[in-house]
Amino acid sequence: MKLLGDDVYIQRGENWTIDFEVKNDEGDPYMILQSIQNPYIAITVTAARYEQQGDFRKTYWLDLTDESFKKFISTEALYLGGFTIEEAIAYYGVDNGGKMVLDEGDDFDVMNYLFYIDPDSDGNRIYKYVSDYTVVNGVVTSETWSEYTFRIVKEFNTKSWMEQCYLYDIKLLAGESVKEHVATLLNMSLSGVNDWSDETTLMYINSISDDEVRLEMLRIYDSGIPLMPDYDTKSLILQPSTIYVSSNIQGGVR
Repeated sequence: MKLLGDDVYIQRGENWTIDFEVKNDEGDPYMILQSIQNPYIAITVTAARYEQQGDFRKTYWLDLTDESFKKFISTEALYLGGFTIEEAIAYYGVDNGGKMVLDEGDDFDVMNYLFYIDPDSDGNRIYKYVSDYTVVNGVVTSETWSEYTFRIVKEFNTKSWMEQCYLYDIKLLAGESVKEHVATLLNMSLSGVNDWSDETTLMYINSISDDEVRLEMLRIYDSGIPLMPDYDTKSLILQPSTIYVSSNIQGGVR
């Protein structure tokens, strides 16, 4: 595999991996808001720019809904002279006209922000967030800072691909999940529905009384799409780029 810019050159049958950090126009790491519902990274590979019947088109979904993926109250990284909660609250706390607080149950808790320092004043920023802290009688007695990057890693197998050019792009998509939509159709509580097993989800889909709606939900679920197509959030991370697939001589070396 060879990478030139965002274009990929591979041989058919080769396994290759996307592995890169995503940054915004200002050079800060990409951040996902806590308010976004069911965020996913969608990597679409297609043989045609516009959808056509019979063309190769596959979307690979990376689930970002897990709590292990850090999310923030704001997509702006905040400057600090040094990574200390004391300085963060002094700069951005309510006593200085900001909203930041020391309250883990509050949306504006210090752990919900991303901070950076520029130790040499040369633009080489270091990004961290507060991952844990302890307060005793209003005084921070311990604090833990963790480094932050937004990294996309996805491995592909190209055995079924042809020797030709493909396009791929990467988006952040979010919105109502298919399971949540099924629960809504059945007037059920949404609590815990995204943890349904495949068997449970299909059982509920098959219990939908409207034949047309039931068949449409089966089609969507069988396609592997985790979200309903009317996304609440749609953000392009990587513009359509090219994958060049060349032939590979089959058989062993003689």
